[in-house]
Parts: sequence; structure tokens; C-alpha cells
Amino acid sequence: MAALPCNISTPLADDAASLILWYREDLPNPIYTLDIRKVALKKARHFPSSEMEGRAYFDISVHPPLLKIFPIRKSDQGDYKCRVDLRRSRTFIHYIRLKILVPPKVVITDEHGQTMQDVIGPYDEGSSISLFCEASDGEPQPSVTWWKGNILVDDTYNITPQEVVRNEVVLMDLQRSDLLVEITCQASNTNLTKPRTGVVMLDLNLRPLEVKVMPRRRPVSVGWIAQLTCEARGARPQAVLTWWREGKEVEGTTETVLEDGNLTMSTYAFTPRSEDNGKSVTCKASHATLEMELISDTISLNVHYAPQLRLALGTSNQHSAIKEGNDVYFECNIKANPAVTEVTWYSDDEQLATNLSRGILVNNQSLILQKVGRENRGMYRCQATNSEGEGESDVVKLDIQCIYPPYAASKSTITSTNPGPMSHPKLLLA
Repeated sequence: MAALPCNISTPLADDAASLILWYREDLPNPIYTLDIRKVALKKARHFPSSEMEGRAYFDISVHPPLLKIFPIRKSDQGDYKCRVDLRRSRTFIHYIRLKILVPPKVVITDEHGQTMQDVIGPYDEGSSISLFCEASDGEPQPSVTWWKGNILVDDTYNITPQEVVRNEVVLMDLQRSDLLVEITCQASNTNLTKPRTGVVMLDLNLRPLEVKVMPRRRPVSVGWIAQLTCEARGARPQAVLTWWREGKEVEGTTETVLEDGNLTMSTYAFTPRSEDNGKSVTCKASHATLEMELISDTISLNVHYAPQLRLALGTSNQHSAIKEGNDVYFECNIKANPAVTEVTWYSDDEQLATNLSRGILVNNQSLILQKVGRENRGMYRCQATNSEGEGESDVVKLDIQCIYPPYAASKSTITSTNPGPMSHPKLLLA
């Protein structure tokens, strides 16, 4: 709204205005007339011109009286005069210049001239973009500036032949800190009103920052389903996760994206075998659109399993006949995770313990029989226990060649058998 003052006070106490005429320089006839002739001021008659009808009113209830114009038009700009005719004294005139401030129209475009608004993108992390702000129809011509948040980033602009004020900003090397930051163009042509603005926010494609496999050290057990979880943080949109075992990609995984979009999770379920102990499992994180080096995390499987045993003769006994009076060595070869807590030895169904008088020495995984005789013949086996269970070796049959054989047979044999339907070769000791 414009408010043009016109002081109608008179120098003489017994004088008063009789007629007030408003003129605009470009129009020959009055744009507004207040007729006070033969009536009191409060009963004055108002006559706006067709140009001002419905938009102008001369308010005489205030001091000085004001010609109020609303809504204002750009064509209302110009020089005005208020002519006051008095009843007794000479006419006097007030001159007023009305300057109309027209707010500019602001449009943000990209380098192709496409209008940009709200959230724009997504743009790749590390890329650069150009944005253009154009301000038109402003009076006077505005200054055009670019802001990132509340930081001024560019205040240089030019005026096109079409009298459009234009400012180009180049945003270099976009980083994740630029995600959804407000980029604002401000066009201002007066301090009396707020600048006109255009605002966009940048959506970005972001690389994953880290990837992690969990749990890291918790053991898994043979025969039981194990589950590993891979978490990738920082990717936008979600990371692409793949699982690898010993350098080969595995299938059958599931992927979940949490609500905030910052965390991608994948689970890998499998049934471990004892031979998987110590082998590597890797989760790799990549991005669907960004070219990047894969980031990964690898763990070594800690597979728990019951003891696996293999019974063998000591090396000094393997290729020679066992005769009465020889020493015999047994080795119980054990694979187990975790380590075994107990190893026991059996001859037939008798549990063996160290007995020096009988020439029996038990030392954990070793069994020594000193100066064997026919009483040491039998079926030998070892047994071991850990937290996962119990394991038992195959059975080795020990025969002894006597110096004075009481039987017709002149040779002894050692036969290795395994309980169950499988047969094993016999070892003949001459």
C-alpha cells in the first residue's frame, strides 16, 4: 500500500480547505477529488477517478491526511501533487514523488535451462554442478547472490540484454556434508522488504564409509546353523553387500535397509563343517551407481567340533615285526576345537593307566608298552573329550610274535579296524 501525505492545515484560524485535488503528472485530470464546499470536513464528498476507483481513499481522520492506494501498481509510480483550495486564502500545492518497488521473480535452473526446485539430484559424491539464478521484472534491478546455508558463496552477477539479472554458481567436489543442505538464491532490490528467494536442496549418491562383519570372535558349532551379519554405514542409497568364502562369492543371503537409510545390513546363514575352521569369510560393500574401490571386512571362522581321532603305531614300529620283549608305541592323533580336556586309552574294554610294574606308560596322546608279552595282545583304541563332545579312534589289533611260540602260527599280525560296516586293510608284521 502507498500512503501519500497532504497537509491541509491553514495559516489562519478562521480559514479552511474547500476543495482538495490530487493529480498525477502523466494524467491531465484529477485522480482524486475531496469536495468540502458548503459542508463540514467530516461530511466531505469523495470522488476517485476511474483510474483509482476501488483502489484509492483520502483518509482525513489522520494528520496529515493520507491518500492511500491499494493494491499498488507499477504504473502508479511518478510525481503527484495535492492542490488545496482554501475559502479565504490562496491555494497551496504539495508535491510528492512515489517510487514503486517491484519485487523480482526468482527462478533457479541448471546448465540446460531446466527449472530446479525443492530436492534436486541425486549427484555423485565428488562431482561438481552448476546452478543459475535468474531474477526478472524487479524494479529497481536487484542484486543476486548465492548462499549455502547461511554462508555467502557467490555475489557476482550480470545483466542480460533482456534485463534479467543472472548469477551462476559452481559447486565443486560435492561431499557428504552437502547432503540436503539448502542452496539459496537471494534477489534483493530494497532494504524495506525481505529478499525474494529460491531454494533447492542437494540429494547425493554417497559411498559406504565402513563395513563390518559380526560377531567377530564368537565360535560356531558343527551341525548347527550359524548366522553372520554384515553392516555397511554411510551409503546413499543403500550399499550393495556380497559375501565371499575363501575367495568365492556365496549365495543365499538376505539384505535389510534401516529406516534412516544410513545403515545396510546383510545376513549369511550356513551350517559349518569342521574343515571350515580357520577359513575366511568376507563381506564386500559397493555402490550401485558410483565407481569406487570395494571396501570389505574379513573374519576367520572359529568352528568348534568334537574330537576327531586317528590311532597309529609309532614310527619305530610301523615297518618291523613286533616281537616279545619289544617296546610298542601308540600315537593318538587328535584334531579338535576347542582343545581336548581328557584323553583315555583302552585295551579291549579295559581303561589303561600308567602302571610301571606292567610296563604301561600313558602320556596324554601317547601310549608306551614296555617289553611286551603275550598278555599285551588285544584291541587298542583312544578316546578324547572336549566341550563339543566325545570322539573315538579306530581300533588297532595288536598281535605279538613270541620267541618260543606256543602255537602253530609263526607270524603275528596287527590289524586296524574301524567300528561299523567299513573294512580296513590288515598290517602283517613278519
